[in-house]
Amino acid sequence: MTLIKTNTAKTVVRLDAEKICMRLHLLLICMFFSVVQAAETPINKVIKLDPIMSIDEIPVEIFIKGYGKIEADVLITDRNRAYIDVNDLFDKLGILCVRSNDTFTGFIENVNRPYVIDFEERQITIDHNTIRSPNGFTKESAAIFVESTVLSDAFGFNMIFNYRSLSIVMDANFELPLVKKARLDKIRQNVSLLQSQNEVKSDSVIGRKWNEPTPCWTYLLNNTVAPTWPSLHPTTSFVKGRGYLYSTQAVNPTKEFAGLLNNGTVTYPLTNSSPDLTVKGFNLIGNPYPSSIDWKATTGWTRSDLITAAGGYDMYIWNPAANNYGVFNSNGTTGTNSVTQYIAPTQGFFVRASTAGSITMGNAVRVNSGANNWMKVKAEKENRLRVKIQANDGTGFDEVLAESIYPVL
Repeated sequence: MTLIKTNTAKTVVRLDAEKICMRLHLLLICMFFSVVQAAETPINKVIKLDPIMSIDEIPVEIFIKGYGKIEADVLITDRNRAYIDVNDLFDKLGILCVRSNDTFTGFIENVNRPYVIDFEERQITIDHNTIRSPNGFTKESAAIFVESTVLSDAFGFNMIFNYRSLSIVMDANFELPLVKKARLDKIRQNVSLLQSQNEVKSDSVIGRKWNEPTPCWTYLLNNTVAPTWPSLHPTTSFVKGRGYLYSTQAVNPTKEFAGLLNNGTVTYPLTNSSPDLTVKGFNLIGNPYPSSIDWKATTGWTRSDLITAAGGYDMYIWNPAANNYGVFNSNGTTGTNSVTQYIAPTQGFFVRASTAGSITMGNAVRVNSGANNWMKVKAEKENRLRVKIQANDGTGFDEVLAESIYPVL
């Protein structure tokens, strides 16, 4: 710019400067709104598909790993691509799917993984990611169809469409609800079958193991539906440090555990791979010693792979009287629901791992108190006193039964 030494020229220079400032100001405003707009609707991936020229709507068999087959309405395009009726598919898979106009909402796996399918925007948002495909969505007779590769990318499905057989082979990187239901139904059916065949007696033990990666309880009698008991527990003996859900069908049974008493250092592996974030990292372990152990012990524990809370580590024990878990923190003084720092012999308890690793305990955590803190369903006391007298030589015996009208405390 050439400066002219006149009042008019000075005015021109000042006006030009104001125009430049105004333009810069407008530019900054535009940049600001562009950033805001980008933050509101981030597009992480765009799937480009050819435009649909012609379609045929036909029912297609979908073979699902771990379940079998279902039938869904599918559009087959001139490019041999499969567009699937979302509402129909999710309903049959057991996935929550709520429609409002041309938008579907729900969650995959658990409430921590919500999704939105927006037909108008031609996009799917899940796990804070948005996948857009301008030609990946279409509508026929009010039903909304989404192309199979778009669904696979968004939801973690693996869908392989075979045009010749008009079928789809499907799997997922998580356990589909209908697969989980079928697995649990099969377990219940197996137990009922064994009971009907008198293979499960009235005093039989039903053992279950918590498997964090799945996540699910696996029954001792489950040899058919994954994850099976043999695949998770190949040995017939108890594993040192592992927790079990142990129950009997008899009233007040007496069970015998044979073997050498545990002593010294016990290390048990921890997992942290469950797809369900609400239970991810929870591992069921147990007190392997014939004595109580002290969760507050300053030596003898290696718990660096556990999640820290309030400067310590939480452990959880089920209290059947409260019908709820109680928790005790290693840095605290009082637990909830009658749970204390002392873990009784054979008591199982949950810990939560921050990463895959292990937990180790040694003799330094063992104590001589707290053995009566075993959380279990207590047998009802009878208002009777039974006295039995038996001859040492086995020639006979006799007994007397006294009953009180007052409850036994």
